[in-house]
Amino acid sequence: MGKKVWIFLLVFIATVSFSAEKVSTPIVSVGSGTYDFPQFAFVNVETPGAVVYYTTDGTDPLTSSTRRTLRWYININTSMTLKVAAVKNGMEPSDVVTYNYLIRVMAPKVSPGAGEWKQFLKK
Repeated sequence: MGKKVWIFLLVFIATVSFSAEKVSTPIVSVGSGTYDFPQFAFVNVETPGAVVYYTTDGTDPLTSSTRRTLRWYININTSMTLKVAAVKNGMEPSDVVTYNYLIRVMAPKVSPGAGEWKQFLKK
């Protein structure tokens, strides 16, 4: 074989043996959207032993100082931009996934209703 073929084979072998696998992309149980009530979101990552990081302020969960480590679930109790990623030693980090949530605030219900309270003052 010529020198060019050997060089190509060595580069190919080096590339294959040094390219790390990538952690699977996290899947969040609650999709982006508008909700009337708080939500509890669970995160699934198919890579065993991967650690999940997330942020609720829209910053990058791989580098942000505000990132949190997922323990059990994410409480979505206010409008937010959720970003999630997973890492594992010896592997490339997963892609960062983004979900946007709008939690509507219900109008307060006043009791007694309008006008009803006046009857109690006349007594």
